[in-house]
Amino acid sequence: GGPGIFEMPRRSRFAALFVLALALLTFIAAITPAAAARRAGGTVTVFFDNKSDRDVTAASANQPDGCVIPFVPSTIPAGSSASWTVAPCDSTYGARATVNLFVQGEGNATLQVGWDLPLTGQNTFTESAPTGYVISHTGGTDPQTPVRFAFDCNSKTCDGIPDAWKLNGVSLDPGDGSPAKFIDLKKMGADVNKPDVFIQLDWMADTAHSHAIDPAAIKQVVDAFKNSPYSKRQTGTGINLHIDAGPDSIMDFATNTTWGTLSRAKKLTESANLGTKVDGMYQWDAFTALKNAVGGFRSTARAPIFHYAISAHKLEVGTNSSGISAGTPGSDFIVSLGGFTNQVGTVSEQAGTLMHELGHNLGLRHSGDSDLPNHEPQYFSVMNYTYQFGLASGTTT
Repeated sequence: GGPGIFEMPRRSRFAALFVLALALLTFIAAITPAAAARRAGGTVTVFFDNKSDRDVTAASANQPDGCVIPFVPSTIPAGSSASWTVAPCDSTYGARATVNLFVQGEGNATLQVGWDLPLTGQNTFTESAPTGYVISHTGGTDPQTPVRFAFDCNSKTCDGIPDAWKLNGVSLDPGDGSPAKFIDLKKMGADVNKPDVFIQLDWMADTAHSHAIDPAAIKQVVDAFKNSPYSKRQTGTGINLHIDAGPDSIMDFATNTTWGTLSRAKKLTESANLGTKVDGMYQWDAFTALKNAVGGFRSTARAPIFHYAISAHKLEVGTNSSGISAGTPGSDFIVSLGGFTNQVGTVSEQAGTLMHELGHNLGLRHSGDSDLPNHEPQYFSVMNYTYQFGLASGTTT
């Protein structure tokens, strides 16, 4: 007999099966990467491209689910890339973690990368960078597409000052309740094609003497930076050093233009000792009080850009230390030449101390990569105590 109403002729049945198989193949081919991730999630290859001029080192991690194969490298050198694979391992969720990495030479500045890769659902990634740097990611939508984190400086020359600030100036909140302040970096001589370093240098004075740094000493340091062989990420060599030492101080030694109304540096009341020592350690309380006083450096809103320095008499009772830096690296330092020539120091003593303490702020040490020995004979640097006041003087501090 003929076919039943619910039965298909054999030839038609085979044709229908072929059409069904073809449809399934078409459907499988059309599955999106995101759909694949929902079926087989929790796994991805991570690339980290360190495009900055600083090494980054692993600091800490929070990994509630999954594992990393191999481990995140302990160091990712500047200009290099590293990779690792993230997988669920024995997790029923998938893989998720945040990894913190220190930026070397930037104190405790930390960057962070993170991933959340559920077995079902969309992959998400997070990242954050410290001031002076940027980080972003691409890819990672599915197990076959790696995620790539790119870490870099936020300026062409990697000097920590955004190019937009140099070109257009910037309004910043001082954080002391006073209005935002506009900082005209372009008028101050900032250059997107050359690294810039800025210092505000306040000074103590009384009727007997002034600790204002001699313009000749400032010029020596500015010229040393200008003529340095430093050449990373720029055309040519050298670094632009800008020292605001008051309205009458010279901003541009090529034209003898003074800081004028752009200056925020000022004279401070003389004190015999700027601070005390406890258990052999200098205490920064007195310095910080001046720095954060109403109308002081904090009120200028310059802190994200400028180093802050005070040229004072002495640090504490019973010492003739020429100066001190608040950190290696750091942002603050003191020049204290009250125990030196004429209680203010010679031009060489002023220039050498100013450059030495700024060097600490920039991450340099007394003996190259370390602070000891203090008098390394073959280390010809202003950072070496033997040569702080000049290679010919051999004067120590």
